[in-house]
Amino acid sequence: MIKVPLYSSEGTKLKDLTVSVKSPYSKLNLKLIAQALYVEQNHLSSKPGVAKTRSEVSGGGRKPHRQKGTGKARAGSTRSPLWRGGGVTFAPSKDKKILVLPNKMRQLAIFSLWAENLKNHRVAVIDKMSVKSEKTKNAAIVAQKIAPRDLIIFISDEDKKTARAWRNLAQVDFLSPSELLLRDLMAKRLFILDQKSFTELKRQLEK
Repeated sequence: MIKVPLYSSEGTKLKDLTVSVKSPYSKLNLKLIAQALYVEQNHLSSKPGVAKTRSEVSGGGRKPHRQKGTGKARAGSTRSPLWRGGGVTFAPSKDKKILVLPNKMRQLAIFSLWAENLKNHRVAVIDKMSVKSEKTKNAAIVAQKIAPRDLIIFISDEDKKTARAWRNLAQVDFLSPSELLLRDLMAKRLFILDQKSFTELKRQLEK
């Protein structure tokens, strides 16, 4: 059993919640996590530039000069990458290679990292995300009471409007389940979950 603290919307600790992590999430599969992270970075990377190879540039149909007697290096075409205006060696293309990871493998990587964060006491739960007067300064006071370090506020998608006061805090990243990345789970920061997100996480880890 792993204990997770439950806080009120004023930052006062109410009680401890419990989570029992079932196999296969109880043990980290580092190779799988590395593979999932590699695929995630591939999806997030920007589209590469485009350049022409020697087969795509124009011109260069005839031999630029005779083979011998000129003192120059032999050359067969001005489209060679050695020539100005020639093609580019190993040129980037417009076709981006998209890597695919089966959904079950990605889920295993995500929830095993959640289990690791729970074991290392990097997860807390708050009963209500709404703070007094919906003011950022009040959210900052609550954040300092829970943990005076970098936070990741993790909430369900439909509760975003009630938690807008947290959005402007400098030490806080504001995420919903659809925005969560593996690199967020590996950042060794404290997660604050709303009760709905925690209930769903607990259900997934215990099934």
